[in-house]
Amino acid sequence: MNLLNKIYLKYNLNQVEVALIANEIASLPESFQEKIGNYTSLIKKQQRLNGLKLLQDAIFDLKLDTAVYNLNNIQYTPKGKPYFTRERDFSVAYTDGCTVLVFSDKGSIGVDIEKVKSIDLIHYKNYFTTREWEIINTAPTIELEFYKLWTRKEALVKAMGVGFFMELNTLDVLDDAVVLDKKWAIQTELINQDYVISIVQEVVQF
Repeated sequence: MNLLNKIYLKYNLNQVEVALIANEIASLPESFQEKIGNYTSLIKKQQRLNGLKLLQDAIFDLKLDTAVYNLNNIQYTPKGKPYFTRERDFSVAYTDGCTVLVFSDKGSIGVDIEKVKSIDLIHYKNYFTTREWEIINTAPTIELEFYKLWTRKEALVKAMGVGFFMELNTLDVLDDAVVLDKKWAIQTELINQDYVISIVQEVVQF
């Protein structure tokens, strides 16, 4: 059952051409030029540029007031969560070959995406509850189940605005509704056959 309110979601499987990266960075506000320019990895530069492009697309598609919703007006919470206003929230995530953005006008939101690939699970045991770890290791497709639960955890802490300041093994994300500081709805999907995406949205009562 889909517990999420109406949201805006868009993802991009295309990367910015390497030859165009410098020009794309130069077109950004100075604060973003510096942030993206500091990355030594071309992939990270491509991902961040894609994220900003998706954000600008969302502002256009949703017909938002560009006097308020523009890159110069992005603010950050003390723990680093970006936002424009408290009325609307957005979240961006990156993985190999894909960037995704979600935008909500009903409460906080978080998104995470991962490409499904082989992984040495032993390094991640301490990030899961006992129940989650059992589910992962008894699943027909272990990697898929791992990424499902991992993206749910990351999307949840992003929606909460706490990042990795919270111990992930204290969060049980097996259910599609989680009650912590607030009530959160979680949805996970497989897109383009090999990407797992999870979205977490605050459940707002009117």
